[in-house]
Amino acid sequence: MKPRLYIKLSGDDDEFEISSKIPQLTFLGCTDTPIQNNSYGEFGGVNGSLFYYSNTGRNTITAKFLLKFKDYYQYKALRQDIYRLFMQKHLYRIRTDAEQTMVNYVIPTSFEIEPFEPLAYFSNFSIVFDNPSGYKFSRYRSDEQADIWDEYPLGWHIPIFNEESFFFTENSFKVFNPSDVVIDPYSQKHDLKIKMKFVGENILVRNDTNGSDWAFNGKLNKSDVVILDGINTYLNGSPASNKTNFGNLVLNQGWNEISVIGATETEIIFSFPFIYID
Repeated sequence: MKPRLYIKLSGDDDEFEISSKIPQLTFLGCTDTPIQNNSYGEFGGVNGSLFYYSNTGRNTITAKFLLKFKDYYQYKALRQDIYRLFMQKHLYRIRTDAEQTMVNYVIPTSFEIEPFEPLAYFSNFSIVFDNPSGYKFSRYRSDEQADIWDEYPLGWHIPIFNEESFFFTENSFKVFNPSDVVIDPYSQKHDLKIKMKFVGENILVRNDTNGSDWAFNGKLNKSDVVILDGINTYLNGSPASNKTNFGNLVLNQGWNEISVIGATETEIIFSFPFIYID
């Protein structure tokens, strides 16, 4: 079976399989390698280096293609179609059928499309995509997983979930982060939205696993909708960070034990894409 490449040009566009746009173009597969950047300190007269920290760096994804054409004129027309598709100067969302539940957000670099040899009727070429984040992401957010979970369990090392697994109505519960990394909206700018409804006053939401917390100062009733979007708080759609302790929640890998203090009624939804190194 031939591999398939799926592309989404922007957030509002429908995803499509590449050969549905250009039938003469065959996707042959892609390769990528995670990048880890290590930082060291050097000191005069001291042997070796002192390790400071590591971070995941921007990497590249190389997609390989075979283009078939019947003559030089069709080659020129198809070449124009390919460049028009891949030179739009913005991030693309791509995924393959080998990893149906994972996507990359990438931008193409310059590439050449030339016949294999003079008078040949095919061309083998590659497109190198820059992957600025260095990560792969789940195709759906945690609270949208019902669409695919039964058919394509996300990952091979995590419990089976659906979107209800990230919705809570108790004041003490556990939320699972199946990512390969800690979800940290502050230091790593990760995407984490926590949608909340409370009845109570001076609410504190705390991750007992790592000590991170968020507090709201004031009274909330059932009709109020609070969203903690990364490090920013919104109350009924209006900015409300000034009513908080300016905290945010961090999700460790695996299970996180969450406590809610000050609420007599609670509804919380954790919404985030899962992040994978490979």
